[in-house]
Amino acid sequence: MAMALGGVVYPARFWLYICGLLAVVGAGLGIFHAGVEWQWWNGLESCATNVLSMDSDLAMNQLFQKAKVSCGKPALIFLGLSLAGWNIVANIVFIVFILYLTNNTRQNH
Repeated sequence: MAMALGGVVYPARFWLYICGLLAVVGAGLGIFHAGVEWQWWNGLESCATNVLSMDSDLAMNQLFQKAKVSCGKPALIFLGLSLAGWNIVANIVFIVFILYLTNNTRQNH
């Protein structure tokens, strides 16, 4: 089976490689975010604001604006894992499935 993109036909294995690459990137982002949540390393500066280092007028303005969510605190924990942790698990399952499909398409063709 092949798909056409811009007049060029790519085999199914090519698309499996693309999906696998995206899953690896997704797992990497999940590992980074989980590491921030578990305080293994610092997150990005844009995740949260330090209200204590501001003067009172600036702090009051920040309070009345839309609150920024801290990247260092999980929004939800389900069965002991944050959503970032579940992101890692889902991407690893997806990577294993892609590896299985890639190996299966090599044997059939």
